[in-house]
Amino acid sequence: MEGRCDARPRARDAWEAFHALQRERIATGVVEQGPDLLELDPHLQARQMFVSPVHPEMGPAAVLRFPVLVDGHAMPVRGSSPLVGEHTEDVLREVLGLSEDEIADLIVNEVV
Repeated sequence: MEGRCDARPRARDAWEAFHALQRERIATGVVEQGPDLLELDPHLQARQMFVSPVHPEMGPAAVLRFPVLVDGHAMPVRGSSPLVGEHTEDVLREVLGLSEDEIADLIVNEVV
C-alpha cells in the first residue's frame, strides 16, 4: 500500500508520528510530559501558555498561566507559589479573627 503509514513500530519522534498519522487522516494526538509541554508543544508556545515568575528560593520557575483570555488579554500571574507558612499569620488574623496577642502566643508556644 504505497503512500500509507507503515504499521510496524519503529523509533520515531512523537511529533513525527503525529504528523504522519494526521497526513493519513487518522485522528491522533501527542501525549506529552512536563518538559515536552514546556519546550516542544508548538500550540502552547504560540499561545504563550507558560510564564516564569521568580520564586524566592527556586528562582525563575515555569508555570502554566490561566488559559482563558479576558477581552483578548491573558490574566497576569501575580507571583510564585508561596513558601511554607508564608501566609499563616494573615490567615490567623483575617480568616480566623485572632488578635495579635493570640497569634504571638501561638508562635511562642510553637503551635505555628
